[in-house]
Formats: sequence, structure tokens, C-alpha cells
Amino acid sequence: MLKALVYLLIAFPLSSAMTFIPVGSKAEELNKDGYDFVTSAADGTIYLAKIRKVIGDMKVIDFIALDDPTRSKKEYTYYEVFRCSDKTFKNISDGTWKKPRPGSTGVTMMKWGCP
Repeated sequence: MLKALVYLLIAFPLSSAMTFIPVGSKAEELNKDGYDFVTSAADGTIYLAKIRKVIGDMKVIDFIALDDPTRSKKEYTYYEVFRCSDKTFKNISDGTWKKPRPGSTGVTMMKWGCP
């Protein structure tokens, strides 16, 4: 009985440590690629970002969304163009510059991209 308990005590830390390797590897991969945590939404979606290019007062920012419950693909990438001089982003659908909705994750993203 004691021998079985010793094996269990040795095996448990090894098996539990092994379950965390993929998560750590993904975080390390994103960190090495230059992504930073930006914000998380009320629905649990996590947003990471990195600045791809700066052109004058505009920034092209790559975003990664993780664990988005509204999408079948839980992880996806997209980009936004921020104009820092007036804290607006380029609306792709109509080509206009818009301010993020007050209280939205867009406000936090703008603060991250254009401090």
C-alpha cells in the first residue's frame, strides 16, 4: 500500500505538469512573436495584439482573438488601422474613421495602440 502511494506521489506531479505544456508553449509562441495581452471582453474573448507598422500617426495593428464564444473558430486573427491623432479606427465597411463605442473593448484597444 505504501509503495503504491509513493508511486502515485511521484506520478501525479509529472502527469499534471505534462498537461500544462501545450498551454505554455502557445503562450510562449505568441510572446516570441511579439503579441501582448490587450483586454478581455465580457463574453470571455481574450485579445492579444502587436503593432505591425507605423505610418505617421497611423498604426496597423494585428489582433488575435482567443476563446470567442460567438464564433465556431475559437481563435482567429484580424487587423485594425488606428489613427492616433484623434483616437479613431478605419471602418472597413464604409471607409470612414470612427471612434470606438464608449465602454467597449475597442476603447481599451485604442488606449493600448495609441497611449
